[in-house]
Amino acid sequence: MTDTTGLYSPSDDSEGPVLRDFVDETLAHEHDPHEGSPRSELLSTTHGHGAPSHGTGSQAAVGMLKESRPRRGPSHRYRRERESTYKGLGHRELLSLLIEHEYESSKMRKTLYMVFSQLEAETQRAAEAESQVKVYRDRFQQLNADKVAAERESRTLEEELTLYKIQYDLAQKEISKARETVLNLQTELGSAEEVAKKARGDARRVKEALDVWKAREEGRRQGFEAGWKRARAEFGIGNAQHVIEYDNEYPVNFPPLEPTSFMNDDTSETQDGEDTISYRTFPPP
Repeated sequence: MTDTTGLYSPSDDSEGPVLRDFVDETLAHEHDPHEGSPRSELLSTTHGHGAPSHGTGSQAAVGMLKESRPRRGPSHRYRRERESTYKGLGHRELLSLLIEHEYESSKMRKTLYMVFSQLEAETQRAAEAESQVKVYRDRFQQLNADKVAAERESRTLEEELTLYKIQYDLAQKEISKARETVLNLQTELGSAEEVAKKARGDARRVKEALDVWKAREEGRRQGFEAGWKRARAEFGIGNAQHVIEYDNEYPVNFPPLEPTSFMNDDTSETQDGEDTISYRTFPPP
């Protein structure tokens, strides 16, 4: 039995071109929308082919290996290299190598399937995250607009509040002035009331003194009139008019006394040929 150790070792000549071809095919499928995705193709290839039968020959194994490859197939350079490598191998070595290749291919397909599943999940998560970012961005813009509007309204309210404060200060000053004016008026009113009260008291005292003076003068007048009548009756005085004058003891000049009833009587007597008496009165005390 020929030793196959080292025949399936990863190198630039074996697995490198295969991986490059697979990557090229994957990129071609991504650019061609009519072809299936790499994950679906891996699923169809994995589930469509079973394990090779041990009773078949090398031709069936090579055919299954060819069918399990992608539709593009290996390049001519890779085919020539592989044919020259496996040309001296026997049936059992080729079968063992085929099984090992198929096992590694299945593991690679599963790994790629997991990678593509994770890629799709991450892509979906990225799309959802982008959608959430858009929602958050719109919400942030709305909140920012609301903030700007609130700041503008706050500035307007602050300006109005400042204006109201100024008006309030002016009103307080006007109220203070009005209070001072009211206090001054109340003070002046109190002073005027005191002056008026004092004036009323003075007027009352003057009126009382004037009434007393009038009463005294009336008594004096009546006394003089009675004495004059008795003297005229006793001495038989004729029609000659005698004037009795009284000097004013005070330097103050008072208005003349109003005519009274006895003056009227004297006037009537003068018209009848009788004597009259004229005199001056004393000022009030």
